[in-house]
Amino acid sequence: MFGARQGSGYLLSTRIVLTARHLLSEDVATTVVVPGGRGRISCRTLWAGDADEGDAALLLADEELVTPETGQAFQPNRFGRVAGIAPLLDCYSVGYPQVRRYDGQKPDIEQFHGTIKPTSGIVRGGFVLEGAGTPPAAREDGQSPWAGMSGAPVFSGRHLIGVVTGDSAGWQHSRLAAVSLHSLASVPRFARLYDIHFGEFLHCSLLHRTPDISAEFESRYCAYVAETFGELSIFGLDFSRSEHARWPLDSAYLSLELVHDHDHDQGDDDAPTVPERGRVETALRNRRRVLLRGGAGSGKTTLVHWLAMNAARDAFPDQLAHFGGRVPVVLPLRTLVRGATLPAPAEFLSAAGHPLSPPHGWMDAVLTEGRGLLLVDGVDEMPEADRARTKEWLLKLLTAYPRTAVVVTTRPTAVDDGWLSRRNFAEFQVLPMNQRDVTSFVHRWHTAARSIAQRDTERAELDTYEAQLLSTLPRKQDLARLATNPLMCAMICALHRDRRGFLPDSRMKLYGAALTMLLVRRDSERAVGAPEGLVLSEEAQQKILQEIAYWMIRNEIAEADQHHVVARIAQLLPAMPHVAPPDDAQRVFRFLLHRSGLLRAPTGMTVDFIHRTFLDYLGARAAVEAQDINLVAARAHEPQWEDIVRMAVGHARDGERAALLTQLVARGGRDSRLFERHPDADPSACRRLP
Repeated sequence: MFGARQGSGYLLSTRIVLTARHLLSEDVATTVVVPGGRGRISCRTLWAGDADEGDAALLLADEELVTPETGQAFQPNRFGRVAGIAPLLDCYSVGYPQVRRYDGQKPDIEQFHGTIKPTSGIVRGGFVLEGAGTPPAAREDGQSPWAGMSGAPVFSGRHLIGVVTGDSAGWQHSRLAAVSLHSLASVPRFARLYDIHFGEFLHCSLLHRTPDISAEFESRYCAYVAETFGELSIFGLDFSRSEHARWPLDSAYLSLELVHDHDHDQGDDDAPTVPERGRVETALRNRRRVLLRGGAGSGKTTLVHWLAMNAARDAFPDQLAHFGGRVPVVLPLRTLVRGATLPAPAEFLSAAGHPLSPPHGWMDAVLTEGRGLLLVDGVDEMPEADRARTKEWLLKLLTAYPRTAVVVTTRPTAVDDGWLSRRNFAEFQVLPMNQRDVTSFVHRWHTAARSIAQRDTERAELDTYEAQLLSTLPRKQDLARLATNPLMCAMICALHRDRRGFLPDSRMKLYGAALTMLLVRRDSERAVGAPEGLVLSEEAQQKILQEIAYWMIRNEIAEADQHHVVARIAQLLPAMPHVAPPDDAQRVFRFLLHRSGLLRAPTGMTVDFIHRTFLDYLGARAAVEAQDINLVAARAHEPQWEDIVRMAVGHARDGERAALLTQLVARGGRDSRLFERHPDADPSACRRLP
């Protein structure tokens, strides 16, 4: 930084510089140069502190000081202040002092490491940073060897806590004086300018002398998140060992294509222009708040896990660098809704089923500092009556923690357009996979399968299946129409391998074949006998599972307490004496959980289906078998029943189908939304339904 003299500074943004006031002069133009930046740029003074306010200044550059790529990697500002009067160890400042000059006085960077003594200079709103090593020798001209260091930032960890104002006199160049950020934040004009340019309150976190147990916990937590969400469960990959069905997410992940609806962006005049269509990395560029809509199996939850993994590893691609340095928190609403109220920040981890217990105040600090990335998954899996309170919960969180980044996922029709637009959420829709996506997915699925194959003949078979499937898909339009999302593509790959090249020609047949593959082939291929002391036929398993699914649908739950499911099984068993007596309901539940391949236990106390699609498919079949046609038609206007209605039409026999479609058409006359949700709701379209 060059003004009345050369100094240092800190980029609060790509154009705003924090520096020391005494470096400025009304008679000399101020310029700033950033290493690797865009050259020497003129600046004007936004604010300069007086003798009472502190030796600091804010500069605004005439143009961007860094390249766009560098700017995208900027992380949120984090400010701190020392708690109490005890010295704060392991602090540092980075600047361009005279002592570091080389080759004819060219400036170079020096990192000054030391201890902050918060009461030294406190009367003037400052503190001193005492060096940990041997101080530099005095200069022959009597000037300080630290000349040029004024304006340099002072850090404790990632927190900016002050600005260097000079060399403390009388300490033989072993100390640097600084003005504290906390004192600057109390200056009304400084705080107001920060709010204007950054759109947020300048908050200083308390920093303690004691070892930072929060930092230690955060490191453990991020490692846990990276490992937990770092693998993808790939449908049908291998039934011989469950661990073979998991694959590193960074290798298996397929970037989704999104379309952005500009019409629902409100109150965000400075929002960047987003392409109408683009891959995740491009579409979400610089977007801090996103509402993502996508159909069943479109990859919404996989995207949430990918974001969590990359945030935990701090490994985002350049386009998503604005999510870097944030702490990810995955909040599956299907799990959270089981509580009487949605959780407060301190309860996030326990409510989501994470085993780690954070230090007191950790989550509040993360969100207050603007370092949180909340990944709120599955609004559609909340009962419709609870979605209003979910929205209120989100809005209150963002009022309390305005710097938090949030991604929310839902099925397309579960919430109204512009549901969160007044909080500057950009709305995106997941597009169906195109032919290139399908080709890439098929190749990745077979690559994963080959990597765990134990015999050369098996790998050779997979080569053949892959080539055959890639040749078949473009030629068979009925099959290609099914391969529109990752779940359907995975089913097609698995069934093509399982059935040695022969595939169903409709969506409903595809689901039915996938269930048979899970219920029958899974244990036979694993050579599993009867570890629970039970042998359940495919028919018996499907009967119990579909009744469980229908019970969950009617009660508007996507995740159930295990003891409630056991009780439901006990109610079914008297009508199924060939399976087990009612007293054995717990054993039947364990069998279905461990052997069916359709249930899983998100926590030790709960159970859900491996994918919502299977819940809807089985529940729709139970509804049809129970002759609940009237009930299905009556619920058709509810977004949560959309796929259930479609599948009920597919399960129904001719007379039942005609009755259901007739009611849908009649109800559509009273509720136009039915035609939006069920475009095939016309008796003449029966043959085109799933």
